[in-house]
Amino acid sequence: MPQQDAQAQQNETNPLSQGRTLQLTCAGLALIAVCYGLARFAYGLFVPAFRAEFDLGAGAAGAIGSGSYVIYCLAIVVATVLTPRFGGRAVAAAAGVIATVGVLVVAAAPNAGVLMIGVLIAG
Repeated sequence: MPQQDAQAQQNETNPLSQGRTLQLTCAGLALIAVCYGLARFAYGLFVPAFRAEFDLGAGAAGAIGSGSYVIYCLAIVVATVLTPRFGGRAVAAAAGVIATVGVLVVAAAPNAGVLMIGVLIAG
């Protein structure tokens, strides 16, 4: 009987199986990779190509990058407010969708204005 009580208590503190925990971890890692890696920091890696393609000056390229950071800071506040209301899963899914939309806008940008909008959305 004590062994069953210990097992029941362990299941209450960790309701996820090892396989489910691994799946959740991989999903979270992928979301972070998309939101931070591709969406937020890819712009900086491609600034030389963007400057050449869209004839951006150093000031314009820097303003776009700075704007992305400002939007990121605002998004943290918005996510903090929305998470208790909608739950972490919904906010995380929305972050992934928004980051993906921003990256797609950057990829399809025909001019510097659309590039800026895409970078801000992705940020």
